[in-house]
Amino acid sequence: MTGPAAESLFLEELKTRIRAGCPLTYVVTREEGRLIRQFETLSCQLGRKLWRHTLTEGLRALSVDDSDPFFPRVDWETPPARYHDPIALLDFIARCKAGSAIFLLIDFHEVFSDGLVRRKIKDLVESLRGQMNTIIFVSPVIDIPAGLAHEMGILHHPLPGKPTIRQSLQAIQHALANRQVAIRMDSEVSERVVSAAAGLTLQRFEDCVARHVVRHGQLDDMVVMELAEEKKARIRNTQVLELVTGCVSAGHVGGLQTFLGWLRKRQKLFAPQARRCGLPYPKGVLMLGVSGCGKSLAAKACAGVLDQPLVRMDVGRLFAPEVGRSEANLREALDILDAAAPCVLWVDEIEKALAGLGGAGQADGGTALRVYATLLSWLQERQSPVFMVATANAAGQLPPELFRKGRWDDIFFVDLPGEEDRQAIFAIHLKQRNQLPENFDLAGLARAAGGYSGAEIEQAVVAALVEALHGERPLQTADIVRALAEQVPLSQTMPEDIAALRAWAAKRARWAGTGYGDEERHHERQRKLRPL
Repeated sequence: MTGPAAESLFLEELKTRIRAGCPLTYVVTREEGRLIRQFETLSCQLGRKLWRHTLTEGLRALSVDDSDPFFPRVDWETPPARYHDPIALLDFIARCKAGSAIFLLIDFHEVFSDGLVRRKIKDLVESLRGQMNTIIFVSPVIDIPAGLAHEMGILHHPLPGKPTIRQSLQAIQHALANRQVAIRMDSEVSERVVSAAAGLTLQRFEDCVARHVVRHGQLDDMVVMELAEEKKARIRNTQVLELVTGCVSAGHVGGLQTFLGWLRKRQKLFAPQARRCGLPYPKGVLMLGVSGCGKSLAAKACAGVLDQPLVRMDVGRLFAPEVGRSEANLREALDILDAAAPCVLWVDEIEKALAGLGGAGQADGGTALRVYATLLSWLQERQSPVFMVATANAAGQLPPELFRKGRWDDIFFVDLPGEEDRQAIFAIHLKQRNQLPENFDLAGLARAAGGYSGAEIEQAVVAALVEALHGERPLQTADIVRALAEQVPLSQTMPEDIAALRAWAAKRARWAGTGYGDEERHHERQRKLRPL
């Protein structure tokens, strides 16, 4: 969850844990500075002494001069003893006055490998609970030893909401005005900037605005484009997510007209007028079907039709050997997606990504189950405009929870292409290879390719072109027919699997196109019987 609600819930949970005397809390954050400033405010509200410790600076105490109630002065004092040594620090915490202190231990996970430190923390738990003092471990990653995991709660520091970003933008504008830097932004443009920055850390937002001012000598509406580029750069810097360029249009997809028509109706759901009508952002689709029939191509076309960037998630890279790292990778990827929204998220062959769920998910220590649970929760609860397209070849390998209403706008089945769709597919692949479709018997090719998938049709066109190039002559219809005859399509090698998939989809999914009809299958069987 992101936004002001997430910030408020996070701070309320921190207050509750501190007031309840919960001894240990682990906060995961990428914004250490903003978190410390929030704790400065929180300690004043609760009347608690705030201590901060780093392995380089040692221990420091927050000092607040509130002689001016409107502008209190905050400073960090260094006590006589710095307590760089972790054991000495923990001894000092144990001696502190009851109910008086909050201890921020920053990057303390770096010394968790020391068995003496781990034992000392365990010894502290009961005394901290009795004293109502609290230790807050602050780290950018989850790195908790198994022996301490059950002793502490884990909280994730949310990204700044719009009020925080708006306040930062106002402070920037005030500082620029004092330096006589031109500000060409009205209230409407300022709100566009705030919306464009949603999902970025506060530091990234401020750095992006500063770079724009240095480049252009003023602050204007063009900063919105730079904020969008900042989000794209963040995607490129991850291993799990990939920004896909060169997305295809609907004209590159042969057939699937039912799906494309459905998709075009959702294009305006990203516009502000849809919010004014009380309509939610579209969630996405699950596309099941026969391999090679255009599911991945349709996913790419979604970005073109909806006019949004396409982001591909490599689920295989989510999983890591370190305990908790896989879940952290997924949470980070989802945070980045929320930041990059609006966008289209593409997860290809999702059934392979969830293969670890077999046998109750215990073969990998339950990692796949935890990753899957996090993904399901995000699918159900997300509020950001991320349109997810997941493709799958085997419906039986998908867990039933994935089909729950509310996680997808709809479920589509992609069958082998019908005769008209095959004509369109031949025309598309011939055009892509600088051939004029009108020079070929497309109707005859479509009849000859009955039972062939789109990928198999493409391969036949490529193979025929290779033969024509080798013979130094123009490509002809007969070349493609021969290439088709030399192939054994998937509909012949795996007819039972395709029939089972059709039977499953008959009552559970919508057909994405006309599909390969019963009459065509009958004619195909007759063609097979004649030679016998």
